[in-house]
Amino acid sequence: MPRLHRLFPFLNWPRPDAALLRSEALAGLTVGLMVIPQGVAYAALAGMPLVTGIYASMLPALIAVLFSSSVRLSVGPTALTCLLVSASLTGLAEPGSARWIELAVWLALLSGGLQVVLGFARFGWLLNLVNSPVLMAFTQGAAVLIIGSQLPAMLGFSDGWAALLTQPRLHWPTLAFGVGAAAVLMLARRWRPGFPSVLLLVVGTAGLSYWTGFQASGGALIGALPQGLPALYAPGWPGWETLRQLLLPTLVITLVSFLETA
Repeated sequence: MPRLHRLFPFLNWPRPDAALLRSEALAGLTVGLMVIPQGVAYAALAGMPLVTGIYASMLPALIAVLFSSSVRLSVGPTALTCLLVSASLTGLAEPGSARWIELAVWLALLSGGLQVVLGFARFGWLLNLVNSPVLMAFTQGAAVLIIGSQLPAMLGFSDGWAALLTQPRLHWPTLAFGVGAAAVLMLARRWRPGFPSVLLLVVGTAGLSYWTGFQASGGALIGALPQGLPALYAPGWPGWETLRQLLLPTLVITLVSFLETA
């Protein structure tokens, strides 16, 4: 029986009472609504169709909550990993294309499989070799990369840094939304860290965008996303040469995932 409980940690969950169910339902609703814009943003970082970020936030979280022994680990797409996916596949396919999606699935399967192997082999001790300055540099470097990748879009340059450097014309409504949202998030984190500020911000800015005619002024909107659950999908065989090209990115993403866990 102890071995069974170790393999299936959810067997150790306490029997919930009415108060616990109410609090968990509220927490689940809040986090679930916040995951929608977060997943869409991360999918954009990875060059994937935007709805795939929502899909990637569902099944991994369900599996993790059932089989993970950690009660503090957040599972789902992360900004730095999505940037690595985009960088790894650049030059191999067009972002958002069927080939890009196929290679991204293979990259996920390879990285996930390698992490499972490392987990069964109990290689978690590798994290003990990473000292604090390296981990701090990792987190700060990740923040710089994410800010750098999103700054042109926040200023209204759809072509990225090339347009920012060659055609320095700001789209003022986009800049106002971006800077304003960042300011609200930073202030809320300092003064009301437990308040679901992201949820309120997404709903508020969506209403403000509609009321002010943001799209009509040239602003970019996410638009409609596909509804319902995706069909089962099996990627085609990419070829040994392509797998060889994905080998190094697989190792990097696996290491980064270990560090993100820490």
